[in-house]
Amino acid sequence: MQFFVPRAGIVVLFLSFLLPGSNLQAQEIVGKITGHQDTSAWALHEASGRIFAAVKSTDSVTEYDSTGKEVRTFSVEPEPTGLILKGDRLVVACSKNPCFSVIDLKTNKVTGKVDLLAGNGPAALFCSKVPNSLVYCFCKPDARSSSTQLFQVDVSKLVVKNQIEVRGWGQSAVTNVAMSANGKWIVPDGRGRVSPSGADLMKVDEAKCEFTQVRDHHKSFGQIEAGPASRYWMLGGKLYSIDLQKAIRSFGFSVAKIHPTYDLVATLTPTKLKIQTFTNAKLLGSAPMDFVMDQSKKAKRARSRSPVSPFEKLNALVGYDLKGSNVVVAAGSLCRVVSLDSPEIPLTPVFLLDVPREVEAVAKKTVKIPLRLTNSSLESGASFEIKNGPDTAKIVDKHLVWTPADKDLGRHSILLAAKLGDESDEFNIEFSVKSDGLELDFNISGLHVDREGKYAIAWGPKIPKDRSGRRTRSASEPGSDEVAVLDLETKKVVVQRPLAAGVRTALIQSPYVFLMPKEGNVIFRFDRDSLDNSKRMFLKDKGVGLVPYFSKTIGVMVGDHNITLEKIDPESMKSTGSDLLGYDSNYRNGRAPFTEVAPGILKFKTKLTSMSDGSIKALYANPGLETLASSNNNNNQFGMSHRMHGRDQSSMMFGRYVLGTQILTPVGTAVAQFRNSDRAFYPTRYAPVAFSVRTEEKRDGRTTQYKTYLETLSLVDGAVLDSRVFDVTNGRRSRSFRNRSNSKMFYALEDRLVYAKENQIFIIPVVKSVVEKAPMPLHFPPAEIAVLGVDKIQKVNLRAKGGKGNIEYQLISQYPGLEIDAASGEVSIDTPAMWEKYLTAQTTSQGIQSRRNRMRSNSQKLLDGKQYAKMFGKALPQDYLALLLPIQVSVTDEEAQEDRLSVYAVVHAPKNDIDVKLAEIAQRRKAAQAEQDKRRNEQMAAQRLAREKQMEKQRLANAAAALEREKKLAAQPKTEGSDIESRFEALEKRSRRMEATLDAVLKKLEELQKAQEGK
Repeated sequence: MQFFVPRAGIVVLFLSFLLPGSNLQAQEIVGKITGHQDTSAWALHEASGRIFAAVKSTDSVTEYDSTGKEVRTFSVEPEPTGLILKGDRLVVACSKNPCFSVIDLKTNKVTGKVDLLAGNGPAALFCSKVPNSLVYCFCKPDARSSSTQLFQVDVSKLVVKNQIEVRGWGQSAVTNVAMSANGKWIVPDGRGRVSPSGADLMKVDEAKCEFTQVRDHHKSFGQIEAGPASRYWMLGGKLYSIDLQKAIRSFGFSVAKIHPTYDLVATLTPTKLKIQTFTNAKLLGSAPMDFVMDQSKKAKRARSRSPVSPFEKLNALVGYDLKGSNVVVAAGSLCRVVSLDSPEIPLTPVFLLDVPREVEAVAKKTVKIPLRLTNSSLESGASFEIKNGPDTAKIVDKHLVWTPADKDLGRHSILLAAKLGDESDEFNIEFSVKSDGLELDFNISGLHVDREGKYAIAWGPKIPKDRSGRRTRSASEPGSDEVAVLDLETKKVVVQRPLAAGVRTALIQSPYVFLMPKEGNVIFRFDRDSLDNSKRMFLKDKGVGLVPYFSKTIGVMVGDHNITLEKIDPESMKSTGSDLLGYDSNYRNGRAPFTEVAPGILKFKTKLTSMSDGSIKALYANPGLETLASSNNNNNQFGMSHRMHGRDQSSMMFGRYVLGTQILTPVGTAVAQFRNSDRAFYPTRYAPVAFSVRTEEKRDGRTTQYKTYLETLSLVDGAVLDSRVFDVTNGRRSRSFRNRSNSKMFYALEDRLVYAKENQIFIIPVVKSVVEKAPMPLHFPPAEIAVLGVDKIQKVNLRAKGGKGNIEYQLISQYPGLEIDAASGEVSIDTPAMWEKYLTAQTTSQGIQSRRNRMRSNSQKLLDGKQYAKMFGKALPQDYLALLLPIQVSVTDEEAQEDRLSVYAVVHAPKNDIDVKLAEIAQRRKAAQAEQDKRRNEQMAAQRLAREKQMEKQRLANAAAALEREKKLAAQPKTEGSDIESRFEALEKRSRRMEATLDAVLKKLEELQKAQEGK
C-alpha cells in the first residue's frame, strides 16, 4: 500500500472520530496514532499489520503496531517523502538527494540506497504484487522541467534497471499511479496538478520496461486504487473494470479500498468511514468523522464547481490489517485502526475469479492459466467451466489449457465461470493469438530466406533510443546497420553483429552469408553461424544487388545503367561468367531477375529455367536465335496496355499479374483492387491465390488499436477467401517505420509465409484448404519446351486450365503451316513444308549471303552443339540444327476471361538436308556455267567471223576499186613513146590474181558459214 504527499503545499487534515451516534462501537477503534506534524507518508504491511510513517524533520521512518504503539525507528536518507511496500521490503523515497532507501522487514535493517536523477523527486511510487523486486517512480531535473524520467529500480540488487523518458504520455504531470496486482496495467493521474485529473490506462511489459497507452478517460475521480485482483480499479469511489470501459457501481465520492478476501469495501469520505459490501455497495456500518481543512483551502473549494475529492493534493491511506481484521486509515499526521470484528459487519468471503484480463498466445504453443479465486480458501471446493470459447480450450486440474491452432490467429474471448454452492462468478479472458515469429532490436530494412526455408538473414538500423533507454523517432547512427542470422525453425537469433558501413543487400546460402555494403564496390562472405572468417571480392563496377543463382552459384548485379549479372563461385569468390540484364530500372534498384513460378523452376527474363543447373525449360521470347518461320507479331507482350510497359513481367503467370494493390489481366485491365492493402504478394507456388497484408486502425481517444490481417485473395476476381489477424498492437498514433530498401520482405515457403514488418518477423501458416478450394482463373500453365522434327506434321497441345464453360482457342499470329483446333487447343505444325521453304530461302544466292552476314553477327546465329547443351541441359543430336518456331495463342471462356501465350518450340532439322541441297545447287550451277561458257565461246567465234567477212569485203571492194581505176587508166589513149602495153599486161595479171584470191576467200567464207550453220 502506498501513500505519498507532495513536498509543496501540504494540506494538514485533522481526523476526528465522533463516537456518539456511530454505528461502530468505541471499542472497535483499536489504535490511534498521532504522528509528527511533518509526517509525509503512511504505509501498511497488510500481511502483518505493521504501520509505517515517514517523518521529514527527523529523516526517519517510524513503525507502529495496530494498537498505535511505536515499535521502532529507521534512519533513512534526508527528507523522506514517500513509502511503498514491495513484498517484505519497505521502499522509502527521499527527496533532498533523490534516492531510495530500502528497509528489509525480515531483518528490520536498512539494506542500502539507490541514487536517482538529481533534481526533483522521487514522486508517484508504484509497484505490482508480482514476486519480483521492481519498484517505479518519477524524477525531474528541476520542478519546472517538462522532462520527466521514469525509473525502474531493482530494490533487491539496489540498482536502476531502466530509465525512460515519459514525454508523450497522456498525463502531462503524473502525481499518482495505481498498478494492477499482476503488473500488466497502470493508471497514472495528475490529481492536484491538472484538471481534469484523468485516468490513462496503459499496458505494461515489466521485463522490457515498456508502457503503451491504451485508453484515456479524462475526468476528475479523486484517488485511484487498484483492486486486489487484476480485474478492477477504484477511481475515487467508483468501481471500473480493468479495461476502464465499464463503470460497474459507485461507493460514493470517496477514497475506496476493496478487501482482498471478504465482500467488503472501506470508503473514506470527508465525514465518514463507511464499510460496504463489494457486490452491491450495501452499507454495513459507518463511523462519522470530520476533516477540518485550512480556511483558505475551504474558500477555494467553495468556489470550485467540480466535485473534487478533499484528498485532491494528497493521498489518504485506506488499507486492511489482515492479521488483525482491521481497517487502517490515515491522512496528514493522523492514523486510526478500526476493527472489523462487529456483528453488524459479516465477514463473508468474496467469490471472485482471479485470472488475467488479457493473454498473449502464440499459435501451436500451449497456454496454461491457473484458475484462482481472490479468496484462496474457497478454491478447493469451487468448480470451473468454460461457458464460451474455442472448442479446443479445456479445463484440466483447475487450469485453463489451450493450444491455439494456425487457424486461431487473432482475437478470441474465453468466458470462464466459477461456482461454489450458491456463489458464482464469470470473467472474460481476451486472448491475442499471434503467429510464431521473432522480434528484433532493429527495424528490418531487408530480409532474405535461404532456399531450404531454414535460415534467414535480416538487416536494418538499430531502433533509436534516447539516453534514458526509451524508443525515439530520431534517426539512428547514420549508415550503421545491424545484421542478424535467424533460425526459422527454432525461432531464435543465431548471431547478430553491427556493420558500420551499412548494408545495401545481403544473401544467405548455406554455409555462408554474403553482404554488400551501402558504399564501395566490394562484397563480403562470412560464416553463417558466427558472421566471422570474412572473405571479400572487389567488383569492377558498382554493385547493386545479390541474388541466389543456379545450383550453388550466387549472382552479383553490377553496373550503373547497363546491368550485368556476374556469376560467382562462393568457395573461390571468383567470377565464372556473366549475363547481360540490360537497362531495366528494376535491376538498377537491386531487384532479382528471377521469379519462382513452380517448385524448382525460375522465370529468368523471358525463359523458364531449372534452379538446379540453369537449363531452359521454356522460351517466352526469341533470345536472338534463328527462327524456322516468322510470325506477324514479334512482341512478347502483344496487346499489352501502356500501363504494363516498362514493368517487371516476371510475375505474369496463371493468367494474372499483381501490380501494387491491383490484379490485372495479361493485357493490363484491372479486375480487382485490394481494399486498404498495405502491400500485396503473389507467390506462384500458392496459385491461384494472392496474399495481401492489411492494417486496420481503430481510434479510441488518444489511443489507436492496430490490427494487421493476412488476407488470401482469389486471382479470378480479388475476392477475399480468408482473412486472419496475425498482429494486434495498441499505442499512440505515430508514423510507423517504413522500409526504404528494395529488398524482398515476403517469402513463401512450403507450408508457411515469412513476413517482415518493422522489427518483427512473422511466420504465418498457410491454410492449404483455402488455397485448394480457390477457383482457378483461365490461364495457360507454364509450357514445357516442345522439341519437334521435320519428318512429319507435328502436334503441340496448349490446353489451358481453369475458366468457366466452353473455352475457345485461336492463333494470334498466323503463318503458312500453322493451324489450331479452336475447341481443344491442339496446334498442328507442318514442319516438313516449313523446312522445305526455309531450305529454299536459305539456299538462294541472296539467302546464302544473308546467312553469311548473320553468322558474322553476334545478335543472331545458329546454335552449335556446345551452345545448345549449355542452354537446354542436353546434347544436340549429332548432325542436326536447332531452330526456333514462334507460337502465339489466346484463349477465352464464356465469362470473357482471357489469357495469352507466346512460346517458342525448338525444331531439330538434319544438317544433311542443307548439304544435299547445297550440293545439288552446286551441280546445277556448274552445268549452267559450262553452258554459259560454251555460248560465250560460240558468240565470240561468230563475232570473229563477222569481222573477218567485213574485212574481206572491204579488201575486195578496195581491190575492185583499184582495178576499176586501172581499167580507166588503160582505156585512156596511148601516147607515143610510153610503155602502155607492158603496163596493161601487168594490170591484167594483177586482176587475175585478185580474182583468184577473192574466189578463195569466198570459198572459205562459204565453208565457215556452212560449218556454223551445221552446229
